[in-house]
Amino acid sequence: MKRAWIAATQDTSVFNTHSSEINPLIAHLLRRRGIDTTDDQLEFLHPDYHAGLHDPFLFDDMELAIARIEYALEKNEKITIYGDYDVDGVCGTSILYEMLTALNARCDIVINHREREGYGLQKSALEQCKNSGTTLIITNDSGITNTEEIAYAQQAGMDVILTDHHQPPDEAHIPPAYAIIHPLVHADRYPYKGLCGAGVVFKLIQGMLRTPCLRARIESLGISAEGFEKWLLDLVCIATIADCMPLLGENRALVHFGLIVLKKTRRIGVQELCKKARIDTKSISPHTIGFQIAPRLNAASRMEHGKLAFEILTTTDDGRASELALILEETNNKRRKLTEEIFKKARTLLKDQFDAGKKILVGIGSDWAAGVLGLVASRLMNEYNRSVVLVTRTPAGRIGAARSVASIHITNVFRKVEHLFLRYGGHAAAGGFAVKETVDEKTVIQDFHTIAEQQTVLPDSEKEEIIDAEIYLSDVTFESIELLLQLEPHGIGNAKPRFLIRNVEVHDIAFVGTNGTHARFVFSDGRIKRRAIGFSLAKNAAHLQVGSKVDILTELDIHEWRDIREPQLSLIYFHEV
Repeated sequence: MKRAWIAATQDTSVFNTHSSEINPLIAHLLRRRGIDTTDDQLEFLHPDYHAGLHDPFLFDDMELAIARIEYALEKNEKITIYGDYDVDGVCGTSILYEMLTALNARCDIVINHREREGYGLQKSALEQCKNSGTTLIITNDSGITNTEEIAYAQQAGMDVILTDHHQPPDEAHIPPAYAIIHPLVHADRYPYKGLCGAGVVFKLIQGMLRTPCLRARIESLGISAEGFEKWLLDLVCIATIADCMPLLGENRALVHFGLIVLKKTRRIGVQELCKKARIDTKSISPHTIGFQIAPRLNAASRMEHGKLAFEILTTTDDGRASELALILEETNNKRRKLTEEIFKKARTLLKDQFDAGKKILVGIGSDWAAGVLGLVASRLMNEYNRSVVLVTRTPAGRIGAARSVASIHITNVFRKVEHLFLRYGGHAAAGGFAVKETVDEKTVIQDFHTIAEQQTVLPDSEKEEIIDAEIYLSDVTFESIELLLQLEPHGIGNAKPRFLIRNVEVHDIAFVGTNGTHARFVFSDGRIKRRAIGFSLAKNAAHLQVGSKVDILTELDIHEWRDIREPQLSLIYFHEV
């Protein structure tokens, strides 16, 4: 299928290097990302830690939450952190645990088993908290849809400080927590809404460190409060990227400085994890986090228990760190194999729905590992360009996961079929749920399909790709690539720039990698030549020959191998002219 490519309008020539405050191409790319004014562009290009992060006390309940924590510390109450099991959850739980233990709090953690207990607060776990003497619960990355459970905890004599970032219910169903720290709830004064769960917890910690008596306690450890705060940024960075949060606004500052901290992290568990995965910590990037570090941390809850990930992030024992890193490496390998097996089964199951033109594809299977359903749904969504909902039958009940195309807000869809669920939660692009025991599976499929008919989805055959700019092969230089580095780190909301180069000639072509799945090219415009790599594009390029003319969609990179260092095109797609 030939995609429609549309180059975004440009005001100036590409890679113009005249001495303006901001290079014209960079200004154009920033406008493409919704950053329009010169002041906003300069702030984006030159992140400042203090100016880039908002005052934590802009959260309406921040003072109330901190006062309750102070009281708990003064009275030596037992505090339990109730965290989610994914990367965002375990990172937030880890930094809050680190903060509370530094304050000599009596502190415990609860992390649900992904498959047996599922997402959100569980009454059985809350009962155990009560029986263990807990009087204060602080949630992390969960709780905003747990109205009944939080009411139960409050009635049982346990105050709940709710920190979360997931889509909240309507105002009438906001949980009756002691205090709520959430960028979308009671948050008219808080200017940034895109924090992840660990980011919200970090704001709570910032508020604590700006409270005189708590700041004094931390500084009694012999380090500055600001230093303590900044050493937590490595986990905030990992969580923000792993949870696919936009890398704009406050998140950009958190990730920018978080990467600096992560490259020299003191966490021996993270060091060992990188060693086992053969990751050079000095060159960690958002891509490294998203495709190497986060999957290994997530493998803990997908295949075993999220507490393994929490432990590797917080351990101070060298031997245990090495042991945990090996366990997560092996667990991640098992996860890959299992994901592939379920993907093949689910793909076959959904094909008829896709052929029938359904806008949401719904698959239900037996004993599909709940921990990898989201990964499988994501792969199927990318393949079919449709929102995908998968449900697995387990001894503990039917558990579902969904991944959605941009035109469908999946949590809003969940709301319209909430009569199917025991519980649910998520974001615009991803979510999870548990199906009521009394609901028939045909009803699950039919109700999703009925709601989907009200949604607008761009058919795959009409898919358009908006290109950041059209350039020439001669623009691919060390200088231009160096210029583009100003836009890093890349991620959601700040994607790596994609360029269109027209009518270049294939000067050389070879198929490389395992089973020859990748295509390596040399392109020429008649004057200069540039190397290019097209990962997983060998099949598409099989018919090309030396002398073929193509238009290419590409990103710009540096190729380094042995003593060779040269500009390189990273192909996304191509059309034969």
